[in-house]
Amino acid sequence: AHDVAIAADAPAPAPAAQTIAVPASIEAYWSADLYAKTSGYVTDVKFDLGDHVTKGTPLAILHVPELEKNLAQARATLEAKKQMLKAADAVIAQSKQSLIVAQKQFESYKVDMDYQQITLKRQQELSAGSAITPQQLDEARSKAELAKAAMGIGEAKISAAQADIQFAEASRAVAA
Repeated sequence: AHDVAIAADAPAPAPAAQTIAVPASIEAYWSADLYAKTSGYVTDVKFDLGDHVTKGTPLAILHVPELEKNLAQARATLEAKKQMLKAADAVIAQSKQSLIVAQKQFESYKVDMDYQQITLKRQQELSAGSAITPQQLDEARSKAELAKAAMGIGEAKISAAQADIQFAEASRAVAA
């Protein structure tokens, strides 16, 4: 009898590793060129090299003294414009009040003119009957003419007040 020994196949030795040297360069998958919109002093850096950032995220904080001066001037100008707007509103209100006064004066002039016209008519009737002197008729005629002139002044005041309102509203639009 033969003794047969069964042996497991021994693993074959691995082939020797080969090394190849190839010139190459590695670049980032994403890159961005960064340009400052203004120059200033960097006061804070928010991210480090290789950190993931999203669009619109501030990367660094700059201190720009010139811009701070410009901002202060812009704020002062804005405040002045607000005050001009308030002043323009006040001028509009005052102009509207002047219009109301002119309209009331006009009403007063109209009432006086109507009265003077009635008085003149009566004086003319009395003059026809020789019940008054020519001087009294002339006086009544003069008062009627003055009342008519006052009506013209009243109309002019109303027109001027309306023009003032238009000017004040235009000034307000400019201030706004």
